[in-house]
Amino acid sequence: MTHRNPRLRLSLLATLAIALAAPPASARVVAIGDVHGSLDGLQSILGTAGLLDAEGHWAGGDATLVQTGDLLDRGVDVRGVMDLLMRLQPEAKAAGGEVVVLLGNHEIMNLMLEPRDVNPRAYASFAAEERPGQREEAWDAWVEQQKRLARWQSQRVPHSTAEERERWLKDHPPGYFAYLEALGPEGVYGKWLRGLDTAAVHADTLFLHGGVSEQLRPRKLAALNKAVREEIATFDRNREYLLQQQVILPFSTLGEMSQAVVHHQGWLGSRPAGTVPEATQMFMARTLRDFMSMRDWLSFSPQGPVWYRGHTEDGATAEAELDKALRDFGVGHMVVGHSSPRHRPEIDLRYGGKLFLIDTGMLVEFYRGRPSALEIAGGRFTAVYPNEQLVLLDTAPPSPTSERIGDAGPSPVVFAVDRGQLLRPRPASTPRAQAGGPPAAPTGAARYLGLDGQPLPFTSDDEVLEFLREADIVEVKRIPVGITEPRKVLLERNGVRAHAVFRDIDLVKQRHRMADGTFVLDFRDTYKNEVAAYELSRLLGLDLVPPTVIRKLQRFGTGSLQLWVEGAMTEVDRREKSLEAPDQSVYKRQLHTMNIWDNLINNIDRNLGNVLIGPGWTVWYIDHTRAFGREPELPNPERVRRLDQSLYQRLKALDEKEVKKAVTPHLGSFNLKGLMQRRDALVELLDQKVAEQGAAKVFFGAGPEEEEEAAQDVQEPMFPPSSVAPDLYRTVPEAEEQQEGEPDEPQREAA
Repeated sequence: MTHRNPRLRLSLLATLAIALAAPPASARVVAIGDVHGSLDGLQSILGTAGLLDAEGHWAGGDATLVQTGDLLDRGVDVRGVMDLLMRLQPEAKAAGGEVVVLLGNHEIMNLMLEPRDVNPRAYASFAAEERPGQREEAWDAWVEQQKRLARWQSQRVPHSTAEERERWLKDHPPGYFAYLEALGPEGVYGKWLRGLDTAAVHADTLFLHGGVSEQLRPRKLAALNKAVREEIATFDRNREYLLQQQVILPFSTLGEMSQAVVHHQGWLGSRPAGTVPEATQMFMARTLRDFMSMRDWLSFSPQGPVWYRGHTEDGATAEAELDKALRDFGVGHMVVGHSSPRHRPEIDLRYGGKLFLIDTGMLVEFYRGRPSALEIAGGRFTAVYPNEQLVLLDTAPPSPTSERIGDAGPSPVVFAVDRGQLLRPRPASTPRAQAGGPPAAPTGAARYLGLDGQPLPFTSDDEVLEFLREADIVEVKRIPVGITEPRKVLLERNGVRAHAVFRDIDLVKQRHRMADGTFVLDFRDTYKNEVAAYELSRLLGLDLVPPTVIRKLQRFGTGSLQLWVEGAMTEVDRREKSLEAPDQSVYKRQLHTMNIWDNLINNIDRNLGNVLIGPGWTVWYIDHTRAFGREPELPNPERVRRLDQSLYQRLKALDEKEVKKAVTPHLGSFNLKGLMQRRDALVELLDQKVAEQGAAKVFFGAGPEEEEEAAQDVQEPMFPPSSVAPDLYRTVPEAEEQQEGEPDEPQREAA
């Protein structure tokens, strides 16, 4: 046996702590505020900050550039500004740096067809891309649209005049239509802008365009970015539907769209019963509600992240609001743009350096300001102007020492040591005998356990499903955890007893705000998803969703009945008890697969409470009532990193007809379409990762050091959010369980 020197171990930990706590070489961050089409101003300040060379290429090395939004509107060279930043992104990445561009209110206005602040001369750079006669065709289409609007309102059909035509053509100059197309969902700039985040964190600093109001929900980075992206996607889907129904024109602005929707909905309501399909009425009503509620969206609300100006105010209330935002996002500083200076064009430091206002009116001809940048490096915040630099704040970083190792306080050193320990996986020979850990896992068909922890006498999943459908109900107990009010059911058939969980929730809402503030459209929280999840996992060969059937219980109605995983614990339990899997690589492979699965089914409710670890450290996929939304986008693409190559091949080969057969009638056609669209997006993302990183870095089994890589590759970012929802598998005292309707003798329920 090898004996370790405790003093040597402490010395190594201290060295590791110092190395991890020290600022990395790439810690230099440069933030630039509102550009508004000022290409000259942007180029000059990038050059002054050392990020751009004389030929217009990236010169910043491993630095990070953060631009806080408002590239568009008011200035002339908006196209040149976007082209420059789009070109710099891959150049910076190749050099080890990064260019982060965030959405501002003017980007969102343009994406949602509100071009009121576009400089008319900015359209000219797009004019060459328009078809000959396109403006005349658009004018004719607009005239016909006015006639339809009049008919929908039962008004006299208007006649256009020459004066009206000239005025319309002036408002739609050459390049107008190509501009809108370029910023559309399929346009080169539209695709790029739709992929941008709203907020980012670098160097202990939160960057965003407007700010964080007291009313802002969600107050978590990933959820905030996702919520704004979903609102833009919702607008795009509504617009596409209205185009298909010929309610609007391809170049209709937001105001024109809203007007058309209101008038068309009124016209539909006046039609005789039975003349308008029910689906059309339903979709139009939903679209109308969306347009009427857009003022409350994060994208348009004065309290939203791209519009809020409350941080420009002074006083204890404003500072308290800022302090709360910093705590919520886990940072020490905030940097925002949006509010141009009223007096001096300088970066404004507020509240002792907690807040920096960096919009200094770069578009000189409009704001009479000057270009600027805020450099953050080694705890020093420096304002950079074309002809001067000014240190605004200098905070010396802490000097970690070995004496601080083991401190109970939340110091960076202690965190660094913990992180270093997590990066060292235990060897596969580590004993598994740990109090409270799950026992060894049965294999094959015997992986399903009974009440005594012994394998159930089934040889296939089909036998388990038959048992769930046909077994007698011995007792039903309400579990006092879980917001869906599940019940634990004891089943018995031919002397075999087993537990199952029954869910009967069946909720569908057009609009729903989650507990963390995330906004969800077409929200589904239904037991039907549990059966769909089981059937899909079986089709993919995952076999990690417990067998599930639809069953009717006399006292509770129809719901899903899923086999209980005996001897299981949650990720919360594992952390509380400081347990570790005996084979880290195998355990973490399963977490990778879980992230692939959750992206595929659009699982919006995965949390540490429903990461279920069964016997033998098998990760089971449970609680899917809130999955299978119709959104085509992957909900958490950043978690997609690795998977077994066999699963990748099964994903590619997944046939829509087979999926439809397996999940019908549990999923609707729109939900099935969203599932297949996410499959396509998932395969595309994995192909991109293989092209960039190589197959050995993406597929398990494709490289010689896969076990070591797997053990080191999955850490905290790969887990679901740390918020813990009440879960079924945490220990519930017997006294807290409420027995419901236990029959005097075994009772056969209707299948």
